[in-house]
Amino acid sequence: MELKLHRTLIHRDTTDGYITIGGRRICDTAEHTPIMLHPGSYTLTRKQMYLMAGNGVYTLQTPNIIVGKHRCRGLIINSRTTYLRIYERLKKALVRKEEVVLVVEA
Repeated sequence: MELKLHRTLIHRDTTDGYITIGGRRICDTAEHTPIMLHPGSYTLTRKQMYLMAGNGVYTLQTPNIIVGKHRCRGLIINSRTTYLRIYERLKKALVRKEEVVLVVEA
């Protein structure tokens, strides 16, 4: 399974975007620009998903992606519900021994 992170607005402190699976948009994203993931491919495991629930990017201490519905620059709502929905999907793929990859576009 391949998740693709598309970054749409990169500002000094916040980066907004969205994630697709199989070309279908599944959620909006927010990242803290100074510590965001570098472009490339990341294999996801249960221990390291790089995805998380949260509202704003300023509390992030490590390169993670907040998922949910975009409210305004750097702010996501409905994050916990979105995260749990995605987590369950990824967990099922991992149980089936599928490789789950997050592709971060430049």
